Amino acid sequence: MAGSIDRFVEVARRLIPPGLKHRLGDWARDHPLAYRWKVRILARRCDVFLVSFPKCGRTWLRMMLGHALQIRFGFPERRLMFATKAGIDRPGMPRILATHDDDPQVKRAERVFSDKRAYWDRKVIFLIRNPRDLLVSYYFHRSKRTTGDFRFEGDLDDFLSADAGIVESLVAFYNAWARQREVPNGFLLVRYEDMHADPAGQLRRVLDFIGAEGVDDGAIARAVDLSSFDRMQEIERTGSRRGRSLRPGDPADPDSFKVREGRVGGHRDALTEAQRADLDRRLLALDPFYASYR
Repeated sequence: MAGSIDRFVEVARRLIPPGLKHRLGDWARDHPLAYRWKVRILARRCDVFLVSFPKCGRTWLRMMLGHALQIRFGFPERRLMFATKAGIDRPGMPRILATHDDDPQVKRAERVFSDKRAYWDRKVIFLIRNPRDLLVSYYFHRSKRTTGDFRFEGDLDDFLSADAGIVESLVAFYNAWARQREVPNGFLLVRYEDMHADPAGQLRRVLDFIGAEGVDDGAIARAVDLSSFDRMQEIERTGSRRGRSLRPGDPADPDSFKVREGRVGGHRDALTEAQRADLDRRLLALDPFYASYR
């Protein structure tokens, strides 16, 4: 029975027109029951969810994971990013699905879902970053890389004052997962700052958590090297990898690159003293679980 449902879901996923998919996605984002259904459907495709707010270093972690798993399980390198889209089927290889959960980046704080019971039987990797660095990076992403209605036209002060998808929404999202971290079958917190300090060590933590056996230290070192900031920026600059995940908004504008700076503490150069003080005050609402970010 479960196999029949899985096949139906897969066929439906392929046949549904893109416009209808977007409408269904909007519905799942805004309605608690639809959100739970969406998570349960996605859970049929994966063993582990990689959950994050945008600009937490997800592409970097996906690249490291993809290289490590590609070395170990031998799928084509051109399908590297599919390893974290639950798109690679190899015996013994965990199925990982990267997601922004209920898309808090487009919602007011009070609309961010706090109930994570839909994840009860799956593992969750929760990737986080200092909100100050994250918000600066996200500002450049929204103002330099995105197009259409989602593009942000104001300055950084306007961005930090926005009432949907920015500071309070980020706080609500972080807090929801802190308070529900016992719900999934396993929960691993990964900090962007720790990936910077020890990428090999953090990659090993993640691989052990997801149950990827047989990935030796040499494979991890190789995966870290292939996913370095310089290599990822070169991929973006030259367009040597297919897909839109590593494409600049404007090749002539360094601030429009997906891999822009990648520094820890870079917000100190971007924020005014008043902006930093305001953020410090608003981030006091973070759960004590994130003591180092408050």
